[in-house]
Amino acid sequence: MAEQTVLVTGAAGRWGSRLVRHLSKRHGYRLIGLDLRDPQQQFEGVRFVRADLTNPQLVELLRTERVDTVVHLVFASGLEPGSPRLSSEEAFQINVMGTHEVLAACYASNVRQVVLKSSTIVYGAQVDNPLYLREQAPLRARRSAMPNLRDRLEIESAVDAFRQRHRRPAIAILRFPGILGPTIRSSLARYLAQPAPPTLLGFDPLYQIIHEDDVVAALAHVVEHGGDGPYNIAADGVLALSQLIRRCGRQPLPVAHPLASWLQRLLPGGRQQVIRELLPFDADYLRYPWIVDTRRMREELQFEPRYTADETIQAFASALRLRPFADIIERRRQAARQFQKHEGPDDDDTIAIAGEQNGDQSLPKPLPFQQEEQS
Repeated sequence: MAEQTVLVTGAAGRWGSRLVRHLSKRHGYRLIGLDLRDPQQQFEGVRFVRADLTNPQLVELLRTERVDTVVHLVFASGLEPGSPRLSSEEAFQINVMGTHEVLAACYASNVRQVVLKSSTIVYGAQVDNPLYLREQAPLRARRSAMPNLRDRLEIESAVDAFRQRHRRPAIAILRFPGILGPTIRSSLARYLAQPAPPTLLGFDPLYQIIHEDDVVAALAHVVEHGGDGPYNIAADGVLALSQLIRRCGRQPLPVAHPLASWLQRLLPGGRQQVIRELLPFDADYLRYPWIVDTRRMREELQFEPRYTADETIQAFASALRLRPFADIIERRRQAARQFQKHEGPDDDDTIAIAGEQNGDQSLPKPLPFQQEEQS
């Protein structure tokens, strides 16, 4: 197979860095990472370029490097540790207008394949949803339901409009449900990590999830085999929301639906942030079904997630149980760094903290969910 040149936008982010690491271990790829930030880790054979998506030289870069595939993973979700809080206008410029720029550049430079990451929340949680939503189902999510949902819907609309005007490049949109795993800090992960996740009294909708490793594997699969159009990507199996909560060792906290809606929609802006921490998605997603059909994933894309829904929630729950111990280790690591910074080395009095002995500067590695990879 001829070598394929792949450019990954958001290469220093959570998903971009994971995909670059995954592809760098395979033969047959020449990788280019694009981001405004420097990556936390360098990978052999991967070229990183610091640039903005609006840079007019993006087209020249794609042409000069003869890029075959672009995986566009820039999305300002506000979920990354240390990421700045952006206004809705600033997020729109990065998420939606940035996607416009990437699509236009790919068309102008004859890129063969574009891969985008999306979410099944775009279908919306509706009382009259069919049991399984197929890819051609209308996207009926309320644009005001969640801070990032408007941008997801705008990107989907932009891709549809682009398809109507241009036959190339092929554009694969992978729609994922709630993402869980040992290291992920998604909206669903934050919700399930609470001591008593709020639920709606009298409702227990079915949920689909996917393991974080399968998200990367699905993106890499499309890079290797190609794809065109939207694809629902989810683990095998569904679980009731109450099952998800209890499998994590938590107890649901039933709340009357009118109260939840009032808290989400009517409280002033400053208090809204507190409510979003407790309930990071719209209350309708705790009330109505939004289960997707994955036949196209298996039959056309020929992709099968490695982890089932049961295995995914088990991996997440196991990491969640270890969190208190990991927090203690992390505090000791920070204390060791502060001591070394202020006191300096002392040959006569070596402190042993969390495994550091006799001048050995190696500290214990963080547990899986502490390994913050820059989304």
